[in-house]
Amino acid sequence: MTPDPPAVEPTFLEIRQGQGRSITMSCRVLRAYPTRVLTYEWRLGNKLLRTGQFDAHDSTEYIVSSLSRDSYGIYNCNIINEAGAGRCSFLVTGQCLKALREKALMSVGNEKLHWQPESTVGLQPCQRSLDNAC
Repeated sequence: MTPDPPAVEPTFLEIRQGQGRSITMSCRVLRAYPTRVLTYEWRLGNKLLRTGQFDAHDSTEYIVSSLSRDSYGIYNCNIINEAGAGRCSFLVTGQCLKALREKALMSVGNEKLHWQPESTVGLQPCQRSLDNAC
């Protein structure tokens, strides 16, 4: 059997959450060959946050216990075997849905726009302290 890099889920997820709140991101291995010697690394941008090796579990989690301005950004979890890597990506933002809608409306000017969010997965209530975005 030829080696296959890990297939993972989710491949991308957007999480909107206010400062001071906590989030948990989870990356799960769907399949990989060989399954032994699977390692993972969590990154925020280029900064390495944590590494490890899988034991009996098929997923890894990263928790941010209190979001701050520095904790917003793109988190990547790379799950690696000898054949390659699978990646779960998480966009963590403090912008609420209302602020994103207003930006979309402003960008088209006077044209009519029927705005529909792509996904509300992970949507949480915003806090007004986020630069008055809500």
